[in-house]
Amino acid sequence: MKWQEGVVSQQQALEAGMTHSALRRRVSTGRWQLVQPRTYLTHSGPPNLPSRLWAAVLAAGPDAALSHDSAAALWGTAPGYSGPVRVMIPFEQNPPQLRDVRLRRSRRLRPVHHPSTSLPCTSVEATVFDLADEAVKVRDALAVVAAALQRRATTGTKLTAELTFRNRVRWRGGITAALSDLAGGAESVLELEYLRRVERAHGLPTARRQAPAFVQGTWAMRDCLYDEYAVIAELDGWLGHGDAAGRFRDMRRDNAAATRGQTTLRFGHADVFGEPCQVARLVGEVLTRAGWPGPLRRCGPSCSL
Repeated sequence: MKWQEGVVSQQQALEAGMTHSALRRRVSTGRWQLVQPRTYLTHSGPPNLPSRLWAAVLAAGPDAALSHDSAAALWGTAPGYSGPVRVMIPFEQNPPQLRDVRLRRSRRLRPVHHPSTSLPCTSVEATVFDLADEAVKVRDALAVVAAALQRRATTGTKLTAELTFRNRVRWRGGITAALSDLAGGAESVLELEYLRRVERAHGLPTARRQAPAFVQGTWAMRDCLYDEYAVIAELDGWLGHGDAAGRFRDMRRDNAAATRGQTTLRFGHADVFGEPCQVARLVGEVLTRAGWPGPLRRCGPSCSL
């Protein structure tokens, strides 16, 4: 059972010709390990993460599938997840008690097989909305959607189809409103916030999202490029810019842009979420000096412009 990371269920072993006594003998001598009820690891070493995932799915019963954070880790949209294995099972199924596994029943479970591991799991799109349903705030739900799109794990069209398929989705309104913007190039909640609360709300021109640029022999993506005015707005999230290598990479990109006559502005979470009107003022001033006719408008009665 190499393709199952050395994990085999009791039923699989019996169907392969083993007897109950042979199974007990292998466990008693330490050649195999009982890692979940009626589920064995076919060597004496510690189980790795893939083995734990296979053991949880096999022990949970027919049609069980990895779900939520565990499925997201498998799809690459939540790397580094190390919590309990999460498994979804058909609503009518009654599995045994499993160790370090969180089970959830579903009436509409549609398992798929991951292309590289063959592990049964929920689809990328189902996983996204399962996690979005657990989000405490709409911003957290949008972050899940954005992560899947940013890693090219799915598309806006596929997410929309999954959203239509589901009867009840928490934060449906906010997700529906954001999907076209996220699919159109805004790759994070920070970029989505800039598009909505800075750019649109204050009448700024629409930037080109994720614009490719060739910088010192490599391709880079500009978060927001105002082509006509040679102005770049980079939005620095928590990931990718915090270490020294990331800062050095950003500096090289900004310097390279300056040699081409482009002005680069950088904003973080505190700027875009905390002071969107002042961000709009700064971007508007730079664009105006570059020839933008304006006007920059107030976003509402409380606008600080």
